[in-house]
Amino acid sequence: DRQNQGHLFAKKQSYSRFLRSLRRIERDKYVKAVIFRFGGLAVSMSTAVGMSRAIANLKKKGKRTYALLETATTSDYVVALGCQHISMIPAGMLYLPGVRASALYFKKFLDTFGLAGDFVAVGDFKTAPEPFMRETMSVYRRKQLNRLVTDLYLFLVDYIVKNRPSKKLTIAKVKAAIDRALHSPQSALTAGLIDAMVHRKTLRSRVR
Repeated sequence: DRQNQGHLFAKKQSYSRFLRSLRRIERDKYVKAVIFRFGGLAVSMSTAVGMSRAIANLKKKGKRTYALLETATTSDYVVALGCQHISMIPAGMLYLPGVRASALYFKKFLDTFGLAGDFVAVGDFKTAPEPFMRETMSVYRRKQLNRLVTDLYLFLVDYIVKNRPSKKLTIAKVKAAIDRALHSPQSALTAGLIDAMVHRKTLRSRVR
């Protein structure tokens, strides 16, 4: 961690820019450790996993990596799993509700203006035009979303288990932590989701 240097999450930036920042850190022989602060990162699951794996790669370059959770979401936590050590500030919160999906339907709105969707769907599961042709979700669309959410949920559980080997988390323990959803630093520590509860300045001092 270097005082007054570029903060990776200080402002909005693209995924590619984030990766470039990590590559610069990899090449900088003066950087021995990096602290990542997390609080409200809004990215998809696939992007979060990509960021997590990119951070994990710093270990191969001899860098120590530390995550500090503030007001953290599932995306924050997935990225933080790439770090070797995860802490949370005493006043922090981890919101880990699992995975969800939603769909908007526009037919009633279009009816207001005398408009109608004109699509031809070949097959029961060709549901992309549904939002423009129906007011409610079809059973086929619901099956698709249920399958997607289930697969993402199982992936999330497995990813947490595999990336917290020191805590020897089981699938059952991780599912229980997700069912709880909202974690204080103490409950996250008890569940094995984090390694320590610490103030930002204290963590910085310890890393130095």
